[in-house]
Amino acid sequence: MTYSHITRLIFMLREAAEIEIEWGISSSPFGNAFIASSPKGIVQLSFFETNETESYQQLMHAWPKAKLNRNDRLVGELSRQIFQSGTSEKPKIAPQGTEFQLQVWKALLNIPRGKTATYSQIAKLIGKPKASRAVGNATGKNPIAFLIPCHRVIRTDGSLGGFRWGTNCKAKILGSELA
Repeated sequence: MTYSHITRLIFMLREAAEIEIEWGISSSPFGNAFIASSPKGIVQLSFFETNETESYQQLMHAWPKAKLNRNDRLVGELSRQIFQSGTSEKPKIAPQGTEFQLQVWKALLNIPRGKTATYSQIAKLIGKPKASRAVGNATGKNPIAFLIPCHRVIRTDGSLGGFRWGTNCKAKILGSELA
């Protein structure tokens, strides 16, 4: 671990101790959505079918010292901003990850709506052409689904590949973007 990694980790832990995160549940076109937001922006957006427990546990693990408050009203408003077509302004995002993960997630933001890219294309884009597998791992750890469009990354053979919330959800999201 480099000095910059350690410095960033210390900063994140210090910041997490002082932060308040509002979280809640909302419906979305792709299933139930778990959304968590800090004053800096959305820190987690995930989908689930029947139980939000796993999403809540992920939030507690990522932000162990933060004060977590349930606020379904705020989350409902965020959900409308995120998922309603015609909404001009999307909410800010504030992902937490390693420098490499943040680099990958930033690259994902450059994939246009309705388009896809492969893991190897993303690896080349970030200047690490042999890091396709690491790009796949970083993509799979994306804490802010849909807004950081990990669903737009597919395998080199054109198949959908994996998606933390299932390939049916991934296909639905991609289909909605093509419509």
